[in-house]
Amino acid sequence: MICAPRIFRLLPGLLILLFPVAASPVVAAELTTYGSAGVWLEALPGSPTVEGFDGFDTGTPVTTQITGLSFSSPNDVFEGEGYMPPQATDYSFAPSEPNALGGGSVPGNGDTLQTIVIDFSPPIMALAFQLGAYHPAATPLSVFFEFIDESTATAGVTNPTEDETSNVFFGAIADTPIFRVTITSGYLEGYEEFVLDDLAWLVESADDATPPICSGAPVDFEGSVFIAGSATDAGEGDSGIATVTLLEGAMNLSLVLDPDFEPGAPTAPFTVLQVDADLDATGTVLATDLEGNSCILPVDFRSLPEGPLTDEVLCSGEGILFSVSNEAVTDPGTSACSSTLPQPTDPEYPAGYEPSPADDPFPCRVLTIESPVVGDTDMVYKKDGTFDPRLRLLFSSFDGMSFPPFTDITLSVEPILTVIPDPTRLSGKSKWSPVKVACALQSELCNGLDDDGDGTADEGLPVGGPAVDTDMDGYALCAAAGGAADCNDQIATINPAAAESCNGMDDDCDAAIDEGDPGSGAECAMADVVGACAEGTTACVDGALVCEQTVFPSAEVCDGQDNDCNGTADEDYVFSGYLPPVNADGSSIFKRRRAIPVKFRLTDCAGAVVPDAVATLEVFFYAAGIVGDEIEEVDSLAASNDGDLFRYDPSQGQYIYNLDTLPLAPGNTYLLRTTLDDGSAPREVLISLQ
Repeated sequence: MICAPRIFRLLPGLLILLFPVAASPVVAAELTTYGSAGVWLEALPGSPTVEGFDGFDTGTPVTTQITGLSFSSPNDVFEGEGYMPPQATDYSFAPSEPNALGGGSVPGNGDTLQTIVIDFSPPIMALAFQLGAYHPAATPLSVFFEFIDESTATAGVTNPTEDETSNVFFGAIADTPIFRVTITSGYLEGYEEFVLDDLAWLVESADDATPPICSGAPVDFEGSVFIAGSATDAGEGDSGIATVTLLEGAMNLSLVLDPDFEPGAPTAPFTVLQVDADLDATGTVLATDLEGNSCILPVDFRSLPEGPLTDEVLCSGEGILFSVSNEAVTDPGTSACSSTLPQPTDPEYPAGYEPSPADDPFPCRVLTIESPVVGDTDMVYKKDGTFDPRLRLLFSSFDGMSFPPFTDITLSVEPILTVIPDPTRLSGKSKWSPVKVACALQSELCNGLDDDGDGTADEGLPVGGPAVDTDMDGYALCAAAGGAADCNDQIATINPAAAESCNGMDDDCDAAIDEGDPGSGAECAMADVVGACAEGTTACVDGALVCEQTVFPSAEVCDGQDNDCNGTADEDYVFSGYLPPVNADGSSIFKRRRAIPVKFRLTDCAGAVVPDAVATLEVFFYAAGIVGDEIEEVDSLAASNDGDLFRYDPSQGQYIYNLDTLPLAPGNTYLLRTTLDDGSAPREVLISLQ
């Protein structure tokens, strides 16, 4: 049996192919791959070692000079034939210049794979590198892992950009120690060569395996907006904060650490500011404890124009993107956003909702936003990872004293079908002031079942207690015996008596989503389509109403409609048909050496004569239903026409071409083809010569 690879796409666009391996008597190790350095670092239980190969002179073979690592290649059998061992390679686009790791190949030999083998002693638990000089069209580079339990795993990496000089991050974390990794090139009209840079690895978890907590929130102080944050590592057995820095790639940001901070302190206060207040600023704060565990705090400063706003991005980071639209004419200004994992100090979740599971590589984050946006605001929260229909948008607006508990404001849940697997897009609407926005899973319904598969039914719900009807829609979250329970006590339009809407949610609490194709069949107009083709009808597709085209291009006719959907109605001429002596049925027989007057009239849809059309004539051999070669020497008699152009005869209101038959042969049939400048299909007729 042949197994197809599973395809994953992780922000910011890394395509990873996980290839199944053959069945083995041992239990395979579990390998998690990452396409983002920030997410990989946050998931690590310790601080990695990083090698940029810049301490080696260009061309120096790299074998066992790096403690705990050895480099080799099976291509050393080609020694004497131009083999280049793994070595420091001058690469101008290296993430850390000047060098990267290249070699393991016979350069320029398209029949030879480039292969670099890395052995680890002691074994490692995590690996990452930047892949460079890899052509976007090449087949995936293979990263083959061998574990100490004799199981294996393979991941494939491609360059998802259109630029071979772009570097691609790849990271992996395993639950079983890795003792060898083999990296092999893919194919592009010969095996594609590559370089590696910023090789990072983690040997094992330290005694302090608990990461610190990064937190922060925007502050508006006398018109200046900044992020006030802190990194905390104060639990039992924690080692204390070692460093707080900005990750590489931060733009227009400045990090100011509390001047009284000393490494090992349980808390490290810091401030993040814009360098230039007129420009957008984005980046990620990285805090690391003394044992190498880390946490991150993505931050955004966005300069907003005077409203209204349309799809303005306020927050972005590791696997999330948040934007707003607002019709109010608000003042321009700066929006500041911090993005944290859920903290005990954040607003309480509604009953039956919970954060992302621990194994989610892109967990839901709480966004705290200070901005000039006010009034009714539409929100879109995009979360990377496999589409989850249980995901919901939560919201809390500052009431002057604090942030009240989160409420569910979800209007729709839909997959983003242009990315594999499909990230989840949530939309909602509420009034704005300083706000907190989050996503969470609606994990439990009051039904006696284990909806989230954690081994417990109805946890966190008021089972057996007083009826709870938070949204005041007349249906309790946990109904009395025999009653109908509300499947969402946060949104009044969702209850057992509600009508189903096209929003990717179960509006009528019957455990089905968007059943009956709600909202379908209404007339709608297709975007970016003209003419009659703009007509469409609605359909409910993946939680969103879409307009599906019902009319398609057809031949233009005189009816006031743009039948061919080219943006102009009734632009085609009305063709009279070929006039005598040419018979429209193809029965005309003419004598050679005489001129054949080919004639027709043109009018517009109102019946007025068209005197300025451009018409051309072509003549082809024709036999047994087959159109043959074109007669290149065809011309008019006595130069009464210009080349292959018809002339207009105003006395008769007709177009005429006096076809000279001298170049034609008797006993043959010919096809005459007339082409008009209105874009309509050519008109054709048959004639014969004797």
